[in-house]
Amino acid sequence: MHEEAGLSGVYSFADDPRGNSIPIVYRCRVAGGEAGESAEGTSPAFFSPGEIPAGLAGGGHDQAIRAWAESRAS
Repeated sequence: MHEEAGLSGVYSFADDPRGNSIPIVYRCRVAGGEAGESAEGTSPAFFSPGEIPAGLAGGGHDQAIRAWAESRAS
């Protein structure tokens, strides 16, 4: 089953030492090209729900990642 692209979830976190954040998560499909590094992230990679490395994110972002993984497993 393929999910449609679009809004997946909106989260609010106040536990990031850099300040509060509101991550907005979208479902999408790879259309081409390559992932590249930016000021916001290095070593980009793709993971299936079962391959997500422990400790990948903190500051509350791990909750958004866990919600995504759980939605893919069901």
